[in-house]
Amino acid sequence: MASSSSSNLLAAAVLLSVLAAAGASAGTTCVPGWGIPHNPLPSCRWYVASRTCGIGPLLPLPELRRRCCRELADIAAYCRCTALSILIDGVIPPGPDAQLEGRLEDLPGCPRAVQRRFAATLITEAECNLPTITGVAECPWILGGETMPSK
Repeated sequence: MASSSSSNLLAAAVLLSVLAAAGASAGTTCVPGWGIPHNPLPSCRWYVASRTCGIGPLLPLPELRRRCCRELADIAAYCRCTALSILIDGVIPPGPDAQLEGRLEDLPGCPRAVQRRFAATLITEAECNLPTITGVAECPWILGGETMPSK
């Protein structure tokens, strides 16, 4: 009987630790240095520039895409859209010495609007096939469809 009681107690402890970890991660703020790395998605920046402007490092597009998708996959699903928004529009994270991070630049013959349209597709099935917090590859506010939710 003691064995059954110990097993139930152990199962309850494991369940509580799983729930605590899930609750802690759900409260993480998606800002550079917390839920997102500082200056996130550098490979995606090159991939977007290469695909939309024909400029960038001398790497094959499939390799650039693989690197970009790996960077996006390393970011929690609930922060992916925010990371893409930072890549596209930039952000000034909290802090006394904070500077603008991210933000695609207008390139000669390749305006940000063109890059924005492509960058917004990076999580779709055709590119990286990554879900977001909603469970689908979709970030409607990136293209100006909605306001980015605060998280």
